[in-house]
Amino acid sequence: MRKLVIFTFAVAIHFALPAQDSISFTTWADTNVILLGEQFKLTLSASVPEETAFEWPLWEDTVSGLELLEVSKLDTTADKGYWQINQHFTFTSFDSGFVFIPPLEVKVKGQRYSSQAFPITVKFPEISEEQDYYDIKDPLDVPLDWWLILKWVGIISLALALIGGLIYRLFFHNKRVAQLREQKKMLPPFEYAMLMLEELESKKLWQSGKLKEYHSELTDILRVFLERQFAINAMESTASEVYEKTRRLRIPEQLDEDLKEMLSLSELVKYAKEKPGQLENEKSFATVKTFLLHYKPEPEKEEKQDGVRISES
Repeated sequence: MRKLVIFTFAVAIHFALPAQDSISFTTWADTNVILLGEQFKLTLSASVPEETAFEWPLWEDTVSGLELLEVSKLDTTADKGYWQINQHFTFTSFDSGFVFIPPLEVKVKGQRYSSQAFPITVKFPEISEEQDYYDIKDPLDVPLDWWLILKWVGIISLALALIGGLIYRLFFHNKRVAQLREQKKMLPPFEYAMLMLEELESKKLWQSGKLKEYHSELTDILRVFLERQFAINAMESTASEVYEKTRRLRIPEQLDEDLKEMLSLSELVKYAKEKPGQLENEKSFATVKTFLLHYKPEPEKEEKQDGVRISES
């Protein structure tokens, strides 16, 4: 048990101080007989002149058979030049017999004063001979709560399904998506770009208000095609720089103007928060598609000559 500072003096004692310094101390318990496990309260009360130097004792938590449960806060009031000090301690005991409250010592102006020890009697509860006694009962047979079992089975099944879905997405679905992306990238530049246009159209981004995402993906399709088809560094270039680089391709005049307009609009949407309407969005899409179709590879011509297939590009 821990050490506690408590206030105690010898019962009804006057210390050897000057006559005007009348120091008194009283201590009592609300009972001196308890049953095993019951609680009792010890009250300490002291009267000390103001401005008197004193030291309070520490409660040694080594008292055999006595267990301290609670200590109240110190209650100090001033009255006619004296400090009236009160404090309460709550104890219990689980050892039958006599338990002693030990003497405590206080030091006032360098002089020591002790309280007297007093016993507390701890008794076993009395058992009446007329009291009925019963045999120890067997453990109760509690019926199964099937609703609770089904509830937990459902919760566990749902948790396992969620964990399984997460594992599938992390290790299988994402791997499959990565494989599909790699397969797409292995397509020829024109076929890959047309496939990306179809996917963009199916997303219906501008129809749902996602204008920035729509024009960003549309210009990226054009950039990737230019890099793969013509080795033009387009991904790290601005929209205006991309347009300047496409001029070396000598594209038709009308397509050139439409391309310039489409790239300029994409920059306005991205940086100036421009909100083009349906016709402008559809025209931008058609411009990129027309550009791709302009560079669609020629189909291979196949002829048979003397049983040998000859391909011409």
